[in-house]
Amino acid sequence: MDYRSSELVDVIRRVRNRWRLKLALRGAVVVAAGTVLALLLSASGLESFRFSAPAIVTFRIVTVAVFVGLLFYGLVWPLRRRVTDAQVAMYLEECDPTLEAAIISAVEATANGGSEAHSPKLVEKLTVLDSTDFAWPDDDVRAIPAPMLIVLGDSDGVTLDHAVEMFKLRGGGVMADLQGMPESQLAVLPGTSHFIPPGSGLLDRSEWLLPMIETFLAR
Repeated sequence: MDYRSSELVDVIRRVRNRWRLKLALRGAVVVAAGTVLALLLSASGLESFRFSAPAIVTFRIVTVAVFVGLLFYGLVWPLRRRVTDAQVAMYLEECDPTLEAAIISAVEATANGGSEAHSPKLVEKLTVLDSTDFAWPDDDVRAIPAPMLIVLGDSDGVTLDHAVEMFKLRGGGVMADLQGMPESQLAVLPGTSHFIPPGSGLLDRSEWLLPMIETFLAR
């Protein structure tokens, strides 16, 4: 396994451990709060039954049963569940919005709920995505015959500098008053991410994109 794969395996392991720690802390709170509530109710019940021997035994059994049930529900059962590759990929996507393709492959790999055999496939996909150079040579970008409408969000995974650089390669970035309008256009949508959180992604801006695209194509 190369360096990139080893690094990704370590990231996935850390994500799963963090996920389990979060579940454990939440479960501990549930167990503690439920146990305290059960003790308070038991004390109130014992007082109502004047602390009779049968009542003491009954409420002890009930309190222990509640504690064991909360322990299983809040800690044992959640921690036995495996964090799937799809969940790991979603976490990685939140940290790095450029991993959209990795999310798709991870979801496909975990269509049956996930298994231990799927992590290597996720690592392989992430490694390919991380190590492949997708940059086109400048001359190839300039040689594209059709006008280009470059659209991105101001909080997108694609940087503004990169979009402006590509726009300049397509003849943009000039003073149109003196040199004329370039055929290609650049649109930066305010308050817009790549696609998460929900409601703020590019695909959620259809009311802006549709008239913009129609106007561009109608020229």
